[in-house]
Amino acid sequence: MFKIKDKTFDVVIIGSGGAGGAAASAAVQQGANVLVVSKDPLICSDSKISEGIVTVRNVGENKDSESNLSTNMRVEGSDIGDPQLVQAFAKDSKKAYKWLEKWGLKANRSHNNDNKRSHAELGGHNRPRSIIHPNGGLDYGHSVWQALLQNENAISLLEDAWCLEVITDEQGKTNTKQVIGCLIYHAVSGEIWRIKAPSVVLACGGLSTLYFPNTDTMRGNTGDGYAMAARLGCELVDMEQVQFIPFALVGPKSFEGLVVGEPASAGPLGVLRDRNGNILMKGIMRRNRAEVAAAMAQAIAQGKGTDKGGCYLDLTRNVEGPSGAMFYRLFSTVGHAFVKNIRAAQGVKASLLQEPWEVKPCAHYCMGGIRVNEQGEAISQRDIKGLLAAGQVLGGLHGGNRLGSTSLAENVIFGLRAGNQAAWIANTQTIDHKVWQQKTHAALRQYTSLLGAKYPSSASELTIQLQKVAWEYLGPTRTGDKIKQGIKKVAVLKQKLQRVKISNNTIWNQSFIDYVELCNLITCAELIGLSALKRPLSAGAHVRSDKPALLSKVFDCLPYSLSIKIDKPTASLSSTSVWNTTKIKREHTPLMSALAHKTKKQVGVLSLALLYGVPQQRLTQILSKIYRKKAKEMGVVLPDEQTISENIPEQIQSYSLRLVEKLPQTHDSVSFRFVKNNTRAFSFKPGQFGNFTFVIRGKAITRSYSFSASPNQKDFIEITVKREPGGLVSNWMIDHLAVGDTVEMKGPLGTFTLPPHGAPLPPKKLLLIGAGSGITPLISMAKWIVDQQFETNVILIYSMRTRNDCIFRQTLYDLASKYSNLRVCINYTRENNIPININDENDIALGRLSMTLLKRWVPDLTRRHVYMCGPNLFMQQIQDKLQHLGLAKRKLHLEHFSKALDMDAFSDIGQFNIHFTRSNIKAESIPAKSILDVAEQHGMDVSFSCRSGTCGECKTRKLSGDIRMLCDDGLTSAEKQNNYILTCTALPLSDCKLEM
Repeated sequence: MFKIKDKTFDVVIIGSGGAGGAAASAAVQQGANVLVVSKDPLICSDSKISEGIVTVRNVGENKDSESNLSTNMRVEGSDIGDPQLVQAFAKDSKKAYKWLEKWGLKANRSHNNDNKRSHAELGGHNRPRSIIHPNGGLDYGHSVWQALLQNENAISLLEDAWCLEVITDEQGKTNTKQVIGCLIYHAVSGEIWRIKAPSVVLACGGLSTLYFPNTDTMRGNTGDGYAMAARLGCELVDMEQVQFIPFALVGPKSFEGLVVGEPASAGPLGVLRDRNGNILMKGIMRRNRAEVAAAMAQAIAQGKGTDKGGCYLDLTRNVEGPSGAMFYRLFSTVGHAFVKNIRAAQGVKASLLQEPWEVKPCAHYCMGGIRVNEQGEAISQRDIKGLLAAGQVLGGLHGGNRLGSTSLAENVIFGLRAGNQAAWIANTQTIDHKVWQQKTHAALRQYTSLLGAKYPSSASELTIQLQKVAWEYLGPTRTGDKIKQGIKKVAVLKQKLQRVKISNNTIWNQSFIDYVELCNLITCAELIGLSALKRPLSAGAHVRSDKPALLSKVFDCLPYSLSIKIDKPTASLSSTSVWNTTKIKREHTPLMSALAHKTKKQVGVLSLALLYGVPQQRLTQILSKIYRKKAKEMGVVLPDEQTISENIPEQIQSYSLRLVEKLPQTHDSVSFRFVKNNTRAFSFKPGQFGNFTFVIRGKAITRSYSFSASPNQKDFIEITVKREPGGLVSNWMIDHLAVGDTVEMKGPLGTFTLPPHGAPLPPKKLLLIGAGSGITPLISMAKWIVDQQFETNVILIYSMRTRNDCIFRQTLYDLASKYSNLRVCINYTRENNIPININDENDIALGRLSMTLLKRWVPDLTRRHVYMCGPNLFMQQIQDKLQHLGLAKRKLHLEHFSKALDMDAFSDIGQFNIHFTRSNIKAESIPAKSILDVAEQHGMDVSFSCRSGTCGECKTRKLSGDIRMLCDDGLTSAEKQNNYILTCTALPLSDCKLEM
C-alpha cells in the first residue's frame, strides 16, 4: 500500500518547464504558497532541449506592431486561433522577454554599432523577430531555473512525481466546480501526496510521446494535462491540430525523430524532392511548418517517399558558387546542432550540404489543448474554478500552425498570467476540509486498487502498440477511413487497460507509472481521432488526403475551432467515454490585413523560385547581399568569402595554382609542384585527386590527377603525370607547361582515401597495389602513413614494364628505409633479369603479378585492406586473383583512372528529346553518343574531366526520364538515390529533363 502524506498549498503547478517556472514565479510574487511538481529533474523539459529562439515583437523592426504580429499568427494558423489569446500574446511578448532577461537570459548581440540582440526571420513570420541565444535552450532553461531557485523559500519543489488527478467539488446550484486539490505519486518515496489547494496550473507539456519514435520531444510528453482536464469535463479545442515538424531524421534508430532544421534554414535555394529527385516544393524558407510538412506528407502518402518514409531536403545549391561559403557559415553557426546531428547520422558530405538529407515529418507540438481565457483559466459550458493551463497544454492560441520560436515566448506569457490568476483565486476561495477528505479518499481508492494486478499484458507493451496505431492512422496525413480504423483500434487497446499487470511495489513502481501514462495517451488518441474525423477538409496541420464530400466543401470552408468534451465526467482511467464535439466559429482576419500578409508572402516565395533561372554571377551578387543582411541581424561575423571558405573542412573548392617546379621522375613522367596564388588553406585526404583545367590552344580542357604529395605537406600541391601516346593534355603539360604558369584546380575529390569507410585511423594492416602511373595516389598514402607515424604494417606492390619505368624509385626506397613497417615489392613485366645492387632480392620479381607471387609476398592477405590503382586490364586480373584468395569485398578499394566504355552497343536505340532546364536548351539525342557529347554539340559550357564515369565532375540531376549509365563510379550512394547522373557515360532511353 502507498504511504499517504497530506499537504496544503495555495497553488500547485504541474510541470517545471518554461510555463511552469513562470507560473510559479508569478504566484510567489503574489504571496502564494506554491508547490511545483515535476516528473523529471527541474527544467529538464522541451524548453531546455529546444533551439532557445524566442519571439519578441519589435526586436528587428520598429514597424512590428501588436496588430502585425497578431495578424501574422492568425493567418499562418489558418484563422483557427482564438483572437483574444493571439492578441494577449502579441501584447505581452516584450514583457515576457524582459522577465527572462531579469533572470539571466542573454541574447547574442550584433557586432555592429547598434549592438542589437541577434534575431532572425523564421518560416511563416513576416518580420525578423526571433531572438537567438548562444547556448540555445540551455540558456533559456537556466533563466527559468534561476527564477525558481531565487524563490526557493516560498516554492516547494517535488521532482520524480506524477500528478494522478485533479480533485474538484460541486459548487451548489451554480453549475460550476471548484478545484480543491490533487493527488501526486512521489516515486522516490513511494508516497501518495494528497494535496489541498484551491488552484492548480497544468503546465505539463504536450502529447508527442503518442507518436514515438517519430518525435523529437522529451519522453515525459504523455498528454497528462489534456487527459486530466478532459476527464474533469473541460472543453478541449483543436486537438486534431498536431504539428509534425518537417525536417526530422529518418534514422538510424538512435537519431530517428531528431530535428535538423526549420523551413527558414532551407535557405534561398533549398528544395524538397521526392524519392525520384523530382522537386516537390521551392521557396521553403518563406513557408510555415504546416505547409512544408503537408507537402511531404502528401508525397509520402502517394508513394513518392523514400523507403524509410521520408523525402529529400536538398540544400546543395545554397553552397554552390562564391556565396556558398557565406551561406555555410551562417547555417553552421546558427544551426550547429543540426550540422552535428546530420554529420553523425548521414555523413560528412551531408553535413557540408553537398548531399541532400533524407528527412520526414515528426510529431513536435500540439496546437490543441485546454480551452482557456486570456488569463489561462479553463473555460467550458460548466466552468471549473481554479483550474488553469499554460504552455503547450493550453489550446486555441496557434490555431492550425505554430510559428517557430513562439512556444518559448508563449510559456512565459501565459505562465505569468496563469500564475497571477491562480494566486488571486487561491486568495478568494475556501475549501471544506471534510469534503476534501471524502473526495481525495475516493480518488485514492482507485489507484491503490490497481497494485498487484496479475495479468499477461504490460502497459509498456500496449503503449508501443498504441504508438504504432497513432502514427499509422492519426499521423501526418489522414483519411476518413483511416481515422475510423484508428479510433476502433484505440478502443480495443482501452479495453485491455482493465487487464494490465501492475507490481505491488510502491517505491518507484514503473509498471504503475506506465499504466497511468498509457491511460492518458489513450485519452489523447481518442481526442485527436474524434476531432480529426469531424474536420473533413485539410486545415493547418490537419492534412486530409481523401476527397471531401461536396457538402463539406460548401459548409466547411469558414474558419472554426473544434471543441471536444466528455459527456459525463469520470474519475475512472479506463472506463468507456462518450465525447461530444461542437464547432466554435472563428472570425476571418480583417481582409486587408490578411491580404497584405499573404501577398507579401507569395511575392517572397515567387522571388525565391525565380532565383533558379538567374545566371551564377548575378546570383552570387544577390545572395551575398541577402547573407550579409542576415549575418548582421543574427550577429554572425561574416568576413570576405575567401576567409570564410578557409574554415569549411573538406569542402570542394576552386583554386588558382602557379607552377614553381617540374621534377622529372622517368623518361616519360614528370612531377609538377604548384603553390596557391592566394592564402586560402587547402587540405585533402591521401588518395584524393583534383580536376585541373588547362588552356590549350585557346580552349579550356579539364583532366583529373591524383595528388602525389603527403596531405601533411602544406607548402605546395603536387601531381605526377605520365606521357600518354597521342594524349593531348599529358604531352602538352610535359612539353609546354612552364614554371610561373597558372592553372585552375577544383578539389579535393574522390573516395579512394585513407582511412577507409570514415574510420578515424588507417587499418592495422594495409596492402597497396599499383601499376604504371597508378602509383601516384598510393605514394601519397605511403608518405602520409610515414609522416603520421601510424602503427600500420604496409606492403606496397608496384608493377611496371622495366626499371626505367619506375616512378618514385628513390622515394620508395627512402620511405622503406625510414619506416620499418613499410615493405616495397616490385615486379618487372618486361625485364630479363633482376637488376643488381638490390638489398633484398625476395622483394623483386620478373613477369606478371601472379597468384603465387601474391601468396609469397602477402601471406596474410585476407587480414589486410587492399588499395589498388592501375590500367583497367591489370585491375580486373588482380581483382579476380584477390577474390579467389578470399579477400572480402569490403576490404578492396579500387581507383580507375579511366574505363573503356562501349557506346557502340547502343547505336541502334532511337532518338529522344533532352531538355537542359537550367540552360533552357532542347536537343535531340544522338545514337551511341553520351549526353555530354550532345551538350557540347549545342555549345553548352559543361564541366568534365575523365569522360569515363570515374571522377564525378560532370554529374547533374535527372528530373525525369529513363537514362542508362555505362559507369557510375563517380557518384556516391546518396547521389545515386537522389537521381544524379554522370553525363559522360549517360545515354537517354526516353525523353528526359536534366538540371543543367
